[in-house]
Amino acid sequence: MHSKLINRRVQMQLTVTAIFVEDTEISKEFYVDVLKQTVAMESEGTYVSFESGLALWQTKMATETIFGAAKKFDGHSFELCFETETLEEDFKKACDAGAGIISKIEPQPWGQMVFRMFDPDGHIIEIAEPLAHTVQRFLDSGYTHEQVAAVTHLPLEMIAGFAAEAE
Repeated sequence: MHSKLINRRVQMQLTVTAIFVEDTEISKEFYVDVLKQTVAMESEGTYVSFESGLALWQTKMATETIFGAAKKFDGHSFELCFETETLEEDFKKACDAGAGIISKIEPQPWGQMVFRMFDPDGHIIEIAEPLAHTVQRFLDSGYTHEQVAAVTHLPLEMIAGFAAEAE
């Protein structure tokens, strides 16, 4: 019996929809109390993610990270975050397609390699390496789980989970 080889392309995965907010605590309370969202992770008052994939990112921190300076928005105050195994290839594809590149591939304050661009309507799109790769890169460099947590602002349980998956 012959087995057929299936040409499988690794798909890019939408992992986070981040809404920019002025006060993450006030917004978190609203999303938890009113919209019944469950907090998955918090980071020092600047970022809250929910199990649903929705996230709240403090506007000043978000715009300083993305644009290098604080910025006010009149709409389009969110970004779609995708993770990909082929970051360099996807960056080249975006450039070749004439996408409005905001930033080349570069490390974020938490260590993840990302680039950002605008979609045709001006929405911010982030393309990132999988967060598990970021954690593994730190671990491979000799960081302890606690040190990785301090740099990435991820919970120790998440780091341990990524480490266990890599073994």
